[in-house]
Amino acid sequence: MSKLLLVFVVFFAVIAVACGGGGGEPGNGGGSTPQPSESVTPLEVNISDSGLQPQTFDIIAGSKYKFVVNNTGTKSRTFVATRWVINVTVPPGGKGESGPFSDAEVGAQADCHEQSRAIRTEWKCVVNIKAG
Repeated sequence: MSKLLLVFVVFFAVIAVACGGGGGEPGNGGGSTPQPSESVTPLEVNISDSGLQPQTFDIIAGSKYKFVVNNTGTKSRTFVATRWVINVTVPPGGKGESGPFSDAEVGAQADCHEQSRAIRTEWKCVVNIKAG
């Protein structure tokens, strides 16, 4: 009987040690200190009934960006940047945002456009990826 009791005591002691906090800072669940999030730079795109502006963006490789799309036109528009799998549909008079993206390929160019009119120059744009 005493061996069985000893086994239970050791078992529960091991469980208590394994589950008992220890380490880490108080108040953050015992994990490491949270790091501040890296900032995301907005790239403003304006879509009207006659095209999109600006038609050229320069970004720094390794930095984080997001597209902020303003639709001043009378129809719903979808802004597309396929390199980063971005599709932002914005209703007339509305505003939309992409998720954050970044790129490391210095010297590359990425195309962007309004989805339904990509063949016409006034509906296209290009993103130049530059060294920091």
